[in-house]
Amino acid sequence: MTALTPGLVDVFDLNDFQGESTADKVRDVIKSSPIVIFSKTTCEFCKEAKRTLTNMNVSFRSLELNRMDRGDSIHSIVKDISIQKTVPVIYIEGHLIGGCSDLMRMEGNGELLHKLRHLQIKGIQKDQKPIFTDMDRPWDKNAAIPPLFYFPDTLNCNAVRCKALFITITAICGAVFWDTRGMHWVIAGLMVDFILSFFFGGAFSIYGALGELCACKMEPRWVAGPPKQFAVLCGITFSGIATACFFGGNGDEVTEIIGAVFCGMLAGAAGMEAFVDFCAGIGLVRDAVYKVHINSVEEQRMMWNNAHVKRKHSVPEVVTVSTAATEAGTADAPLLTPASTVYRVKQSDLWRKTWHPIKYMQITYFLWPLSLAALAFAFRVAVQAVNAPEELWETMAYIAAIVFVLLLVLFTLRCIMYTRKVYKEWTCPLRGPTFGAIPLTVALLGSFLSEASFTAAEVFVWIGTCVLFVFTVMFVGRWIALRHDYEHVHPTWLIIPVGNFINGALLASLDEQYTEVGLALFGFALLMWIVLFAITLQKTVISHNSDDRLRGNIFIWVACPAAAAISWSIVSASGGGVFFDTISRLLYFSSAILLCCLCYTVFPHGFTLKGMLPTLSMGVHAVAFSFNAVAIAACLYDISIGTTISAWLAAGGLAAGSWLTAVYSIQTVTAIVDQRIFRPDVKWGPFSAFNRLMHETVRTMSAKLLTLAEDPDFGTNQEFLELWTLYERLHHMHSTQEDDYLFPLLNDFVPNHPVHAGDEHEEHQLMFVHINKLIESANRGSTDTLKDEAGNLPVETVNTGASSQLDVNNKMKEKSSQMSALDADALNSQADDVTQVTSESLSPMTATLTADEDLNETPIDGEGDVMKNSSTGYGSLQLALREMVAEMEEHMVWEEKNLQPIGRKYVPLELQKRAVRQTWESVPSSEWRVLTPVIVRYLPYHPMRVRWVRGVLWAMPERAQQLGLYLYHGLSDVQWIKLTTDVPELIPRIRDVPEASRWNRYY
Repeated sequence: MTALTPGLVDVFDLNDFQGESTADKVRDVIKSSPIVIFSKTTCEFCKEAKRTLTNMNVSFRSLELNRMDRGDSIHSIVKDISIQKTVPVIYIEGHLIGGCSDLMRMEGNGELLHKLRHLQIKGIQKDQKPIFTDMDRPWDKNAAIPPLFYFPDTLNCNAVRCKALFITITAICGAVFWDTRGMHWVIAGLMVDFILSFFFGGAFSIYGALGELCACKMEPRWVAGPPKQFAVLCGITFSGIATACFFGGNGDEVTEIIGAVFCGMLAGAAGMEAFVDFCAGIGLVRDAVYKVHINSVEEQRMMWNNAHVKRKHSVPEVVTVSTAATEAGTADAPLLTPASTVYRVKQSDLWRKTWHPIKYMQITYFLWPLSLAALAFAFRVAVQAVNAPEELWETMAYIAAIVFVLLLVLFTLRCIMYTRKVYKEWTCPLRGPTFGAIPLTVALLGSFLSEASFTAAEVFVWIGTCVLFVFTVMFVGRWIALRHDYEHVHPTWLIIPVGNFINGALLASLDEQYTEVGLALFGFALLMWIVLFAITLQKTVISHNSDDRLRGNIFIWVACPAAAAISWSIVSASGGGVFFDTISRLLYFSSAILLCCLCYTVFPHGFTLKGMLPTLSMGVHAVAFSFNAVAIAACLYDISIGTTISAWLAAGGLAAGSWLTAVYSIQTVTAIVDQRIFRPDVKWGPFSAFNRLMHETVRTMSAKLLTLAEDPDFGTNQEFLELWTLYERLHHMHSTQEDDYLFPLLNDFVPNHPVHAGDEHEEHQLMFVHINKLIESANRGSTDTLKDEAGNLPVETVNTGASSQLDVNNKMKEKSSQMSALDADALNSQADDVTQVTSESLSPMTATLTADEDLNETPIDGEGDVMKNSSTGYGSLQLALREMVAEMEEHMVWEEKNLQPIGRKYVPLELQKRAVRQTWESVPSSEWRVLTPVIVRYLPYHPMRVRWVRGVLWAMPERAQQLGLYLYHGLSDVQWIKLTTDVPELIPRIRDVPEASRWNRYY
């Protein structure tokens, strides 16, 4: 191959290359070029790939296909040769690398640097500048820009095209049936869908939910989000003009025809997206907004692949460990105490590989039929309020009953087969009150039978009322009798007064003689609502909301005053019927205004209400239920008042409740088809996130170190030396924290159990000493080759001995890789979602490392052959590093399987938070300033980064600004932007940059 000068070399003509045909010349370009990229100047992926290669100071040839003669035919040839349809197409040494995402993945795990250093032997120059350069802000003009509002940076093209197909069908119907009033409302709904999609992507879009449902069994094809957001803006324009014409022309035929024309234009644009995958937004949005997607798409692909890999897991091993201090706790010692702890040793990713509709049927799933039943009740009341068709509420009632019966069957089987799991849910302070959703749904569904059989309706309503009353007595008594932690207080407790409000109203509406019962239930529910609302509001305001799965339940605040308004308007009416007096109005208006307040939290503060998560949070149905409760109150208000405003309020409430119920129901069906529910929960707390996720950082760094160690010149490989130093510092800090704080804490509950892990930390230190000696030896052996003409060593030469600590505070370089981060919102990420480096895949050393090992002894492999390059320490380093990584992986897996269950079972939340504070304060801020960005940077997935940060802030919310400063200066612009989208309190006080508007002082 021909050696080139460093930098980009444009190729505009193929005549300089050998071959008779154009295809032969293209093959010669690939064969004769150490690095070649087939590119287009308008493609952001091509720009990022060329920027990556340029930053690494290597030479490469670039063929800009859109500027070359016969560029289209050349592109067709490249497609045939590479079997890759899109640009860029990158070859190194004649071997296909792939596209930009593949290049970024190789750059992130060290494989690209290994290949480039191999090319250096053949004449390609690679500079020796430090890998981690100054990362101080502000960023340059090429800094990443996220999409507007909360639109995703990466989308599944298959889902987008399915969504476009549904839009095309709707728009065609709007153009054909332009004179039908019902179709006008459908087009108006389509406009609302476009508006919600523009701000939130597919989170609140019915068409988006349908697209996800159709595409959930297809392997995703990931595309950039910003062009799709621009296409949504075009959809808003077309559908908005059509809606204006349909409703603004007062029945004028000309304006309605104009509206039909715009529907046709919308059908054409959406049809091009659906059938030929053409997006009008490509090339019309700012270049910088592509950077987040380019640097995240490979990570998104890995997350999806990892979540959908089907693996068989062995039956978890049951382990019994003594909690008695006088017992040895070994396999030979008798376990004499009934208090001995029992736990199951499971694979770390078992939670996301196991799908069991009976075993993992959770009580929170009953929020789904509850929201459906509440919507059916709302439409039943709307028959009298806004003349809604009776078929609507009847259809909704049937759907709610079917869903409820199916879930009830599964839950009954669970009660029989997994009684202990059900009992744990019953006693859980957060989930226990959700059991009230079952009798409340029974009462609502029973009330629908009144027209067919009054007796049957009366029986079911009384069953639901009595069961819920028993639950009320038990839960309220439990709250009083047992001590609860402040963290246990949660809005889910309000389900109890909500159910009593509604059941009292149902009884009074069935028969006037039950009015006194309704008043009794109303009175006690009112008392509990006022008290619980006050304490849950205080807890929400002053505590840290770290778990997204529970945040949607806060909307139950809205359901309480709405249900109180419904109940009082019925039980206070003399002679039956509905009477909205001053008290009922005050309660209804309170619920409506509170609903507006909580809706505001969704947009500017990133409050999570999105159901499109890797493991769907069924708490989103509590949001839909609350909207439906307000809709019921609005309809009763309209029945009593009968004004134009009340009619619009009723119609708006019904529309909003129906919309959210439909979106979340479709997303739930999608999650069932894709097996993202009926799975075990991911259990985590502040210390498990803080400590456990460091293991994932160690695994990622270990994998990259092994790749970089393949370089024969590892002694002068600046990235390896600096990464090794950071690796050593992180391990020293983490092991010291475990020895000083975690293991003593666990030892308080299960004596001697953590001793095994503590002893292994000492063995790891010996391994670090051994490897440091190998690196020092390699550095000494390469000194002569590094000296300049004056005989001096260059500044970049780094001594990584055991006693040296490299100051990397100002030496951290932006790295665009497949591990540059996230969602999404999406896995709500997960703590165990990572491909682990297993010890079985590594080559262990045959001899045990000791402190006085003879380093001059020639290392041998498992078959007794002398390893190559042993004189330089190359083979010795690889062997020692693999042994150490294998030992550390075995050590971390043992901790995760045997210590984490103990901590989860015994260590209360307050002790977890105290442990996080102690471990943080035990490390100097100068060390955290360096290692905090390293921990976050090398976590493989964005949801893990969010969880680690939230784990720290859960225990130490006052550290938000400090942690934000460390991450702001140590992360890439892509990682910073995505992280602060989910954890905005990190943003420090900033001037003259977009983040300044989102800064929030946290005392």
